[in-house]
Amino acid sequence: MRIDSAQYINRLNARDYDMIVVTLPKNGNPIISPGRELYNLYGSQSATEVGSSNAMVLRNPAVDTLIDGLVSANTRNDMVTYARALDRVLQWGYYMIPNYYSKGTPLVFANRFGMPAVAPIYDVGLETWWQISPTPLTNAQAAALAGKTTAAKEH
Repeated sequence: MRIDSAQYINRLNARDYDMIVVTLPKNGNPIISPGRELYNLYGSQSATEVGSSNAMVLRNPAVDTLIDGLVSANTRNDMVTYARALDRVLQWGYYMIPNYYSKGTPLVFANRFGMPAVAPIYDVGLETWWQISPTPLTNAQAAALAGKTTAAKEH
C-alpha cells in the first residue's frame, strides 16, 4: 500500500502503523552522557504524545524506573550501571530492528564554500561556512583558493 506524505504524518501521529523506519538520534561523542531525552524516546508518558520520539509506543514500568535512575544518578558509575541495564531491557524486548549505522553525516554541497580547518565536534557546522565563489568551482580551483593541494574534504 502506498500513501502520500500527509497521510503518513497523520498515521505517525495517531500511531497507526505496524512497522516504520525511524532514525534515532545518535551521540557520537563518548563524553556526552544520556539524559532526559530518554523520556521522549522510551518513556511511558511519551507513548501517546503527538510528536514524541517514542515511535514504538513503549510503555514499560521497568524502562521508566531505569530512566529515572539514570537521570538522577549521583555518580558516573551509577549512571553507567543504569544505562547498561536500560540497554539490556530494551534489547530483551526486541522493540527495534537495527537498520544501519553511519559514522558520518551524508552531505552534498556545491564546491564554492570555504570551511574552517577545524570543524565543530557535534555538528556539520554549516553556519561556519562562507562563500568563496558565486558559482561552483572545480576541486583544483577550490583547493587553490584554500591553499591546499587536495580536493574537498569529507564530513
